[in-house]
Parts: sequence; structure tokens; C-alpha cells
Amino acid sequence: MKRSLPVLLALLFITLSFGSVLALEAVGQWVSGLTLEAVTGPVNCLHQWNGMLVVGGEFDDVCATGFSNLAFRDGENWQQPPDSPIGNINALITYGGSLIVAGEFVIPGENLTINIARWDGVQWHSLNIGLFGNVHALTLFEGDLIVGGEFTTSPDGPVSRVARWDGEHWSALGMGFDHNVYALGSFAGELYAGGQFMMSGSEITGSIARWDGAAWQPLENGTNGIVYDLAVYDNELYVGGAFQSAGSSFSDNIARWDGSQFLNVGLGLDIPFGADNVKTMCVHNGLLYIGGRFRDHAEETSLMIACWDGSSWQDFNPGMNDGVESLIVYGGELFAGGQFTHINSVAISYLASTEGLVDHFNPTWSGFQGGLADPPRDMISFDSGIVACGMNSSSGHQIDATSIWNGGRWRAMPLMRDGVDFEYKYSLLDFEGELVVGGVIDCFPGGWGTLERAFAHWRDGSWLLNYESSGLVATEMIDFGGELAAVLTAYEFVSGDGHGPIVNSRVRLMDSGTIGMTQGRNIYALCDFQGDLVIGGDFTDFETCAQPYLAYWDGDIWSTGPFDALDDIVRTLLNYKGLLIAAGDFVTGSGRTLNRIARWNGYEWLPYGDGLNGRVHCITPYRDGFVVGGTFPGYVAFWDGVDWIIPDGGTNGPVYNMAVSNGRLYLAGNFTEAGGHRSDYFACWEGEVTPVTVSSFDVDQVAGGVEIRWMLGAASTNADFRLQGSTGTESWQVDWREESHGVYVAHDGERRDGADDGVSYHLYMREGTESWQLLCSDTIRYGAAPLLATLHAPHPNPFNPKTSISFALDRDQEMRLEIFAPNGRRVRLLRRGHCLAGEHVLDWDGRDDSGQELASGVYLLRLAAEDTRDTKRLVLLR
Repeated sequence: MKRSLPVLLALLFITLSFGSVLALEAVGQWVSGLTLEAVTGPVNCLHQWNGMLVVGGEFDDVCATGFSNLAFRDGENWQQPPDSPIGNINALITYGGSLIVAGEFVIPGENLTINIARWDGVQWHSLNIGLFGNVHALTLFEGDLIVGGEFTTSPDGPVSRVARWDGEHWSALGMGFDHNVYALGSFAGELYAGGQFMMSGSEITGSIARWDGAAWQPLENGTNGIVYDLAVYDNELYVGGAFQSAGSSFSDNIARWDGSQFLNVGLGLDIPFGADNVKTMCVHNGLLYIGGRFRDHAEETSLMIACWDGSSWQDFNPGMNDGVESLIVYGGELFAGGQFTHINSVAISYLASTEGLVDHFNPTWSGFQGGLADPPRDMISFDSGIVACGMNSSSGHQIDATSIWNGGRWRAMPLMRDGVDFEYKYSLLDFEGELVVGGVIDCFPGGWGTLERAFAHWRDGSWLLNYESSGLVATEMIDFGGELAAVLTAYEFVSGDGHGPIVNSRVRLMDSGTIGMTQGRNIYALCDFQGDLVIGGDFTDFETCAQPYLAYWDGDIWSTGPFDALDDIVRTLLNYKGLLIAAGDFVTGSGRTLNRIARWNGYEWLPYGDGLNGRVHCITPYRDGFVVGGTFPGYVAFWDGVDWIIPDGGTNGPVYNMAVSNGRLYLAGNFTEAGGHRSDYFACWEGEVTPVTVSSFDVDQVAGGVEIRWMLGAASTNADFRLQGSTGTESWQVDWREESHGVYVAHDGERRDGADDGVSYHLYMREGTESWQLLCSDTIRYGAAPLLATLHAPHPNPFNPKTSISFALDRDQEMRLEIFAPNGRRVRLLRRGHCLAGEHVLDWDGRDDSGQELASGVYLLRLAAEDTRDTKRLVLLR
């Protein structure tokens, strides 16, 4: 009987537990786990013991060693204890210096061991025979070993799914639970259990409970699904599993417990594939790694792993083709074990590791192949995610209304509730913590189209309708001093004439009523500027304001306000550091060239560098500057305070919307690539934009061609430049040379007199193997009348404590020579009034008009004469 009993017990207790899979997020390159030739079956658990990696699961062989179900990796060699368990290994932990192995197995022999055993490095020990049922979870609490699973009895008496081992005996923890325990852990000095249970004795607990020393207590009303793992991160208890709510919080498969209530983890992990779930969690270097079975938004490719940095989700790409069951950091590398057999079409079976964990905030584009099927109409940051609206689709499935990007995938918000359907979606707003969607919304409790609303508010997981619109569409919205201000537009489509819709737009304060209206024109932008409302659009007049494209509401009437006229459409407005920034199609304003974007300093419109050679559609603050998107070359550009920078090649098509969430910039538009990566209509920039200071860039017509000269504010020993000349029909490279340290010169000897719009020169720079960045541009027109006033390059530049400034006039005239800070504020008037013809030289000592020393930085030197204006850059180094 001593020989037949183990065999019988093995038949009784050995069943394959098919668990869900885990996902992981790190940035590194997956490799075959520990350079394995093969693991022949699922890996359920990983652990580090005595400097070795311990692997447990349901495999028959590892690396052709013949070791099954349990194996140790010590350096380059695999080991296995003699008389190892026969059956599946589900959990591993260190207890009293020994390795505890648990699952659904037997260790036959004189000292029969069932489902749980202790290995001391020399031999196996029984924990009083073991437990009569599958073991899934292990933890340590108050010096004892706590065990959870499917068992209900032990050799020492009843133990309903949870038991305590004190080193000699098994004992129950209260009434235990009515169903399986899958997770155990401690938080704030208390023991927690999670699983598939609903009751502990007569107490309703709902899948997660806390041990108070005498009984199990519920956490609010628990979760509405299974809990598979617990982890402590950032002084909170994280709960992972297969559920949609925790307490009163809507939580997709993961939630956090702060000691008194459940809270969301961003937008959670949306797992729309049946019984799949979050299965494991691992904390390392300030990050929480999550494992499970879930998929990417792009073409339904599997990821199975993600990472939470405390504020946002990050995907690990490429991911696995099947589930991850366990995660661990060992030897500075992240290991994943599970049911996967391939990673990105490469055969890597059941166990994989990364080639080192690196910072996942890399300055690079994140491509989203298959991300969206069409550009969204609007996009904002909301609740630690990105919300887009429009006729969007993701993963080949229509998302008709709003969809949320939670850092790893698009998720549709419920579209039809209580008879609500969205026909058109145009605008989004985070208004007092609630998501507001503007568009056309049908309410049809009594039939289609019985009522139309212009807005819907997302509150507590459902839509609430607001404002009956009678066909008006809310196309723009802002929070105007605590009141919702909106542009309501009516579209009347005229058939047969080919002229498109007739547009009528009005501005409405939702508490106060309509305050202005335009016929046959659009209002594209709203902005709260110094407590007053400013609008921009393609209108030629607005109410009592006869000035085109821009209007100002002071609370009583519409007027031009303080603003000079712009010569074309305004498409976007931004209140930025006390300045009003306008952008769109316009080229001139305040008597100067602005080139599609300008700032109002209180007196006049001022340009941002040379502007942008194409329409600007959107603008948003980012890091220490701002970023714009549109139809100009590169389609996205950062303003660093001195020049425009196109990040890593930009996109390959127009950018229409932008939003910033958790330090990352998200773009949407009509493009399919970003930074050379496939990215369908949606992209993310995760890096810093490092400004390169060019203190001067001069393009001058000389005998025999054009001379281009530039100087870096801080000379680089690893700088490489590319100088490109272009007209409307051709482009070419121009050779350059370093004239002296930090000073560069080029000569373009081929004249192109036929270029009607002149010849443009674009200077690009890179360091080492970095991508090319556009530093600055300038345009010259051959045959044009020579400048009647010329501002020469200051010298020295950079300077401290003073620099010499020279300019030339061909005739007596009025002039003004000024110094401006990058934000457009004048800091020094050097000379003003009538000036004689000829060369003039004066010094600037780096002080403002009051005699105070200015701080180090970049300043703009501007000469304004009767016939021309010219600007140079100055760099003051204290």
C-alpha cells in the first residue's frame, strides 16, 4: 500500500489548472528566457531563492534537461531537487530560509506530501502531510505562512480555502471563505485575501476581504468579479483580476485600495476577450508591472503586459501571443512566465526575459499602427487618459462617439444608454471634472429623432443630456470663468449647386444665453483672455465688430478690443503666460510679417521667429514652451523660445488636434507615420525637445551669389549641419565650412532669378546619430531693391559684459533700435529718432531701461527704420 497510495493520490490530485495570462511593461528587448532552447509547457510562477531563479509550472522539460514542473537556474546551469513534486506548481515563497512549493501535486515516499512542501536545500519536508485541495496563493503574516486555494480540510482540522501554518500545525482563519482564494498579501500591517468567494461565514465580502484578527471583513462592497493578485505600490494596495468595479469605483480589472476606499488606476486595463484578466503584478524601480491576457489596439495583436508609473499606463511592445502567469525581476532583468509560445512572431516558449530594464520614457515617437481609422474631430486629456471624438474606429471595430486612450489601447465609452445615440461629435471639454461632448445627440424613447440635444455629460459611467439644440451643433467649448461657453453651428446643406453647406455660428454662454451670431461664416476658436472672451474664425465682421477674423467681448458689446487687424483666418487661440497667441492662415498684422502665428503683447502683434510656412490648426502648451500642428512642412513644431523645432522628422501628414497627458504629447490628424514609425492618425511624443541655441543666422546677397553665415550660442564639438536651399519647384544642398570655433559660413553661387517667391535656406543640425532638427530658415529675393537699412551681426555674441552693435542707413531717416525678451516684452530702447545716413556703432551692456542687469538668456535685437525692419539674436551669458 505504501507504493500504491502515492500513485492513487497523484491520479486524484494532478489536474491541469488553466490560468489566465499576465502582461508586462518594461522597455527592453525580449529574449528567450535565460537563453533557453525550450520550455515545453506553461510556466505558472517565478521566484528567487538563495540567489537562484526558481521556475514552477506544468512543463515536461526545460532546456533538454528532463526536469519537469520545477527547476532552478544557477548561473548558466539548470538544477532540480531529487524526488521533485509530481504535478503542477502554482506558487513559490521563501519561509524560514526554506523554499515553499505549492500547487496540485504529491511527493511520494515514506513522508507523503500533498500540494505543499518545504525544500531546505538538501531534502523535502512535509507540512504535516499538506492540504487536501489545490493551493494557489502564499504569503507571510506575523511570522506564519498563510496559504490560500481550493482546499477545505487539513490533517489538523477544517480550513476553508485559507489556512495558517505556524511551523508545526495547520489552523483556520475564522470561517474562511465559500469559494476559492487566489491571492494573499499584507498591507499596512493587515492581512488581505482575494479570490472568487462571496461569503465568509454569514458575512458578505465579495471577492476581497481583510483579516481583523478574529474574522474576515469586507472592503466596501468588494469587487464584482474575481481577484487574482495583490501588490503594494506607492503606499496603496493594488488589486488585479477580472472585474469591472471595485467598491463604488468603476475599475477595469485593476483598482487600488488606500485603506478606506477603492480608487481607479487611470482608466484601468480594458480586456474585452471573455474570461481573460489581470493575473500578476510586480514592483521594481518605482514602477508597477502588470501581467495578464489582453490585447493591443492595433490589429488585435497581443501584448499581455503593461506598466503603471503612478499616473499613466505604458505598453511593452512587442508582446506575447498568449498569457503571462508570473513576473519577477532577477539579476536586473524582468522575467515573464506563462502560456505564450511566440513574441512578435519569434518562437520563445513559456519563459522570457528582457535584456536589462531601461527608462521607459524614451525621447521618441510611439507608433500606433491601426490606431484609428479616421482623424478625430477633437481630442483632450481627461482622467489620466486621452479622449477622442468623431467617427473613429479602432482594431477594425467602429467606435461611434467617444473613445478613450488609456496608454495601451483605445476603449469605446458606452454609446447608447437610455435611448441616447450620437449622430455627430465635434468637441470635448473637461468642465469641472466632468467630460462634456458637444455634437448632435438623438434621444428616441418614443421613436427616432424625437429630441435633439447639443451636449452630453459623462457622469458615473453614463451620459446625461443637456440643452435642447433644435439642430445646432456644439463645435467649440471652453470654461469661461466657471460658465460653459460654446460655439453652436447650424449646417444647411444645399443640394445640386456644389457649394457645400451654409454655415451659421453663434456664441452662447449656457447660463446667460446667446451673445453673438454670424451668418454664413464659421467661428473656429474661443479663448478666455484676461477675463474677456476672444473669438477667431473666417468671419469678416461680427455683431458690432467690423474687424475681420477676430472679435472681443467685454461683457457688454463685441468690438475689435485692443487688437490690430490680421489679414486672414484665425483658427486657434491660446492664453499663454499672459499673452494671447493667435494662429491660422494669416500672414501679416501690426504692419509686419507674422507668417501664421503671432502673440499680442498688449500693444502690437509680434512674430515667433520666422513663423510657419503653412496653416496652423492647433496649439497647446508643452513642457517649457508650446507646440503647434497644421499643414506646414513637418506638420508639428515646438517653439523653444528662440526657434521652431520639428521633432524627429514630424509626421507625414497634417496635424489637426493635440493633447498633453502625463507629460506626453498626443497628436491626431491625417497622417500614417510619425518619426518614420507607422502611426495611423494618432501618435505620441514622449521625449524632451532640446533647444539648440543659434545666436545668428544671416542670409545676404553678395557678388556671385548668396552668403549664409550662422553662429551657435554654445559651440558643439559633435555638431553636423545640413544646409538646404529651396524654391517652390526644387531643392538642393549647400556646402558649408567652419570659419572659426562656433562660426559657420556657406556660399551658394548659383542664382535662381526666376523664383517668384524667392529662395529659402533651411539649416538643420544633428549631434552624433540623432535625427536632423530644423534650427532656422530665411528667404532672399534676387533682384529686389537693396535694403535701405541694414543691421549687422553683433560682436561678440554670446557676450559678457557688453557687445558691439552696428547698423547702416543709406539716407537720413527715422529709426528705432530696441532689445526684446523672447516673450515680446521690450527691455531696452537703445536709440530712437532721426538718424543720419552711414554706419553707426553703439554698445549694449546687458542692462534694461532701468539700469538693472538682465539675466542670462536669448534676447532679440530689432532695427525698425522707414524702409525695413531687421532682427538679430543676442545671447547674454553671465
